[in-house]
Amino acid sequence: MAAALAEFHYLGHTGTVGENAQYLVTKETGLVVASVVFGSAAWKCRDRDQFIGWSAEVRARNLSLVTNNQRFLGVFT
Repeated sequence: MAAALAEFHYLGHTGTVGENAQYLVTKETGLVVASVVFGSAAWKCRDRDQFIGWSAEVRARNLSLVTNNQRFLGVFT
């Protein structure tokens, strides 16, 4: 997966930092059609926190419930 992201994703892929979950999406034939990497949410993101309506205290309690899409690579065939 890392090799495909490094070669084909417009941001590349130099590795992951912190907690993350990596998924390959395949067709019934086994052909890989997508790669997704989710990681820990940023500690502070003003727009996100304002949209959700979080105070600093609520963010500290609930941040573990949020994830960040670090990379998505779709192969459309």
